Amino acid sequence: MQGMKKHIIRYVICTLLIMPRLSKAQIFISGDTGGNGQVKTVNPQPVVGKVFYKLSYMPDTTKRDSLTQEIFELDFAKNASMFLSYSTFQRDSLMKKTIEEQMKNATAGANGEKLIDMLHFDAPMVVSNSQAYSRDKFYTDAAKAGTSLHIMNIAMATFLIKDSTEKINWQILDSTKDIRGNLCQKAVGESHGRLYTAWFCSDIPYSFGPRRLNGLPGLILEAHDEKSEVNYTLDHIETIKDTSEVIGLPQDGIDAAPKDYVKAQEAFQKNPQAFIQSHGMPQMQGKENNMRIVVSGRAAPKGFKKPVNNNPIDLK
Repeated sequence: MQGMKKHIIRYVICTLLIMPRLSKAQIFISGDTGGNGQVKTVNPQPVVGKVFYKLSYMPDTTKRDSLTQEIFELDFAKNASMFLSYSTFQRDSLMKKTIEEQMKNATAGANGEKLIDMLHFDAPMVVSNSQAYSRDKFYTDAAKAGTSLHIMNIAMATFLIKDSTEKINWQILDSTKDIRGNLCQKAVGESHGRLYTAWFCSDIPYSFGPRRLNGLPGLILEAHDEKSEVNYTLDHIETIKDTSEVIGLPQDGIDAAPKDYVKAQEAFQKNPQAFIQSHGMPQMQGKENNMRIVVSGRAAPKGFKKPVNNNPIDLK
């Protein structure tokens, strides 16, 4: 039962986040209560440290004084790293508590199945308050310098999106500066259409950094593009002593080119139920149905406008 709940919660969170685009959506999930809910990874590596960055980002160049703020987390191991939004993690944790409470108080339907009505969950409010928060993850393998897989989830399906550019050709300069007690050296390089200045610390000998920035002989603690539209500043660093925490690529990840992921997004928005049956919960197909979850959506509130993003972090 616990495993089933984890699957359901993950799906419901994803659905709630897209509800303003699903007018009067009503989505059903059914399946048995089996499954352990654990994400199995390929070649898991123990996390040895975490870096937390503050991201200041300008998504709309017509409002240059309006910057979004977000906290990101870089979990790094000896030979790999995972970059994800800590702000999103915090938001999802709050949503998870709300969903768990509703599941706990779920009433029985006409056929004895459990029925959860999510209508009172204010999805448009959740989405409008979280537009700046990213669901992107980036996995970097040190053995494949310069290539970072972009990991994105649609409902229960995980896509491993291949990087479309070559590794960064960094130019290391003589300039140094202190960042919170860490002596860092300056480097400049282009990544996906932006020229970045990065400050890395060779005393922390891991060649990782925020998002797709990697490949320097030390951990990147600070970075910004030449127009200061994308700015990563160090919040803090954590050393991990609990070796049970690991990172790795999910075993059920779907290898995809960028265009494949776009097509999958369109398919999910057009028919979420069909998408979830074909991609989302294969381990539950064909089994006896003894649980049903209903997520009832509503149209976006009058006057709701999706924030403009004419300035993606990856320009190409």
